[in-house]
Amino acid sequence: MTGGHNHGGNMKVEKKGLHDSLQDQIKILADRNGKDIIGRLKNANLYQNDSDISYDPHTILKLAYLNYYLGIFLRIAGKGKKDGRFDKLIFIDAFGGGGLVGIANTNHSILGSTLLAATAIASGNTFDQVITVEMDEKRSKLISKRCETLKLENVKAINDDINNVVQILPNLCNITPKTIIMLFIDPEGMEPEFSKFIPLTQATSYIDIMLNYTFGVRRLDGRIFYNQSSADIERMKKMIPNYTIGSDPEERLAEYFENEFGKPKVRQVKIHSKGNIEKYSMVLRVRRTINNSEWLKAMNSFGDFISSIDGLYALKTLEIVMGGQTTLF
Repeated sequence: MTGGHNHGGNMKVEKKGLHDSLQDQIKILADRNGKDIIGRLKNANLYQNDSDISYDPHTILKLAYLNYYLGIFLRIAGKGKKDGRFDKLIFIDAFGGGGLVGIANTNHSILGSTLLAATAIASGNTFDQVITVEMDEKRSKLISKRCETLKLENVKAINDDINNVVQILPNLCNITPKTIIMLFIDPEGMEPEFSKFIPLTQATSYIDIMLNYTFGVRRLDGRIFYNQSSADIERMKKMIPNYTIGSDPEERLAEYFENEFGKPKVRQVKIHSKGNIEKYSMVLRVRRTINNSEWLKAMNSFGDFISSIDGLYALKTLEIVMGGQTTLF
């Protein structure tokens, strides 16, 4: 896995370099990088399953952004582990799914967040533990079977609501103050109650968080603005404890993260569906405060590029990777 490079030169050259970085990530998503993950799942009749969820092609962009950061995280955290600063590297997938994601209206399935993390390697570094939490029983069993088939012994699948189990994860995972964690929160319509994540963030200060900030929050905010339903207000406060009527939920969430987690926001990356329609934002918050570092420049450049393209661009790039198309447009 590669975390990417900071491409210099004029904009045209830089954009080509960033497209190449995107294509490299999509090769990993599509398992076209020699690991034969999908081939082994096919042999075990565990490739495409009725329990798998399908999403529109903009999901490719979200997962490519995640995977790009996994490479950066593993290189930096892995070096810290070798230096003795960290004792173990953990990836927590709060809404894990079944392991594969179908691309709607195509025959393609790509690796989901749990399998991306479980099979990720950068500079020889891997996650010591991958914790995947999935509320749906069928999908939870499916990811367990897939990981067993792939002999991914670093994965633990939990069949429950993340809001029920997040508070016990520090003990379950034997998290110490020297443990470094990558927390991926991708609810897709479900509701993480952030106040319940506090015991996890108190167990170690070394936590990076990538959050799918969905438009569902904004729609809920709109309903509250016009109707001021107590049920809607209570629902919003479970997600964003410091929310008040009339406030911007996005700003309140940023404030809450700043106060409780103490992490600077690196970038908010907008994910667009076909036709350049904004679907949601990916918010990355990290524990590091290093300015102008190469990894930060690379991550911000790649995030800006992801924000500038849409689901159709992602789908066409996937088709090129799969050999079904030779040019983007």
